[in-house]
Amino acid sequence: MKNILNKRRWSKSSLMIATITFSSSLLLTGCNDDDPIVVVEEPPAAVTVSWPNQVQYNTQGQALMAESIAYHSAADTLLLSSSTAGVISQVDAEGNFTSLIAPETFAGNGTFGLAIDENNQRLLAVSANFQNPLTGSLFIFDLINYELLHQVDLAVLTPGLSFVNDVTVDDNGNAYVTNSDQGVIYQVTLDGEASIYFEDQAFTPNDPATETGFNGIDYHSDGYLLVSHYESNTIYKLLLDGSSTITEVVLPEGYVSGGDGIKVSDNTLAVVNNAAVPFVSMFTTDDNWATGTLVGDTYATGDVFPTAVAKIGDDYIVSNSYLNFPAYGDLPSNYLITKAYFDSSIRFSGSSTEIPRINTPVMPMGYGADYPEPFYANCTDDIAPGVPDIRGDWVETTVTINGEVFTANSDLHQERIEQCGERVLIVANTVLHEIVVADGSMFNGVNDINPLGQPIHSTAMFNNSTLILTPVLPVAADITVPDVTRELLVDDDGNEVLRFFNLQLGSVRYLTKS
Repeated sequence: MKNILNKRRWSKSSLMIATITFSSSLLLTGCNDDDPIVVVEEPPAAVTVSWPNQVQYNTQGQALMAESIAYHSAADTLLLSSSTAGVISQVDAEGNFTSLIAPETFAGNGTFGLAIDENNQRLLAVSANFQNPLTGSLFIFDLINYELLHQVDLAVLTPGLSFVNDVTVDDNGNAYVTNSDQGVIYQVTLDGEASIYFEDQAFTPNDPATETGFNGIDYHSDGYLLVSHYESNTIYKLLLDGSSTITEVVLPEGYVSGGDGIKVSDNTLAVVNNAAVPFVSMFTTDDNWATGTLVGDTYATGDVFPTAVAKIGDDYIVSNSYLNFPAYGDLPSNYLITKAYFDSSIRFSGSSTEIPRINTPVMPMGYGADYPEPFYANCTDDIAPGVPDIRGDWVETTVTINGEVFTANSDLHQERIEQCGERVLIVANTVLHEIVVADGSMFNGVNDINPLGQPIHSTAMFNNSTLILTPVLPVAADITVPDVTRELLVDDDGNEVLRFFNLQLGSVRYLTKS
């Protein structure tokens, strides 16, 4: 994991391109004229899960930006690293957050990959520094009292740029650590002795100062490692028989795109992807990871920079680092851990806080020609007090308000709006934009993509009967665009009208329920 502006390839030109496209296709563009509005009469069956679908936690003002997570089964908690603060923390299924290991332990450096050695009751943590990629260590702690057992300097073994990144541990207690700046994987024995286990400069990124090579790593009990290589969008299999044999795992093209954290379990592999539009993909194998086959759909996280995945029972839990938020002027202290689900037809039941956040599918892009089945059909919450009811299938129409006729445009903008508690979901032009709480925060606003697959962010507020979405652009772009507004009115015939302004539409539109 490297500097966010480099990792996402946010050069000055790409920021400008994204900004211009944002302005021209901003937030909820209309459907095509012939896109039908589908109303589903019966909601899909509800889904029962073990851990919550999502866990929100607050870091008491710390910009944690957890780069890795590891499941501590004895405590039934997730341990969190911190790429910025360096602290190691834990969060439970109710969102209770506790700091465990102080940042002073890591001498001002961040913490990245985490691994738990159940056999030897140890916690392993990689420590590195965005600004100083010449330092890198593996810290090994007692898992019971978090006493420091070993601090192992790895960068000393590989002079030059050495961004140590992720760690895993085998059945004998040997740790393996990736170096994202060099084609190197280190080995650290149970006694804390370090060496270079694998080295091949063919795996060094083209520009180590800005790009990432080896990244996520995980041990398979059959005696090999699986390793993601970020720059080449590839997963490799490295044998642990001393031969240094490394082979590419042949996977469906496009479904590894900037592979970051990975988790292998027997014949299944989850990969967190964040090179451009983030998603999690799941694969299975029947040939011991010579090849893999995609399982179900990909899981879209929204543009919140997922970096790592852990396994709890049969579930895969994704850590969203929010490493991209500072580029938008936001230093988050609220974070979300989400359960990945690989079936886009699933509809969840429960309260507005129990139903997982909803994001636009990205592989393939968008939901297709027809509207998806309603997402809030099984929600048990009424619309929150004070929140206007703007639910419905809305279609642009010629209306008369206070004697003035407003003629519909030829392209007839259409959208569907769902509500559940304080949540608002707007569905249009193959994308989904969800507001979790219209409280003016970036965290609870829209963090998704536009129809071109580019990231968009927006805060949201209600002003009486008007929903106001305020686009948030990268600070470096130094550009603002007008708010997107939806105002609930009544026409001269007594019908509800949604007065909709969006810069992309070029004019005010008037929509009525179909």
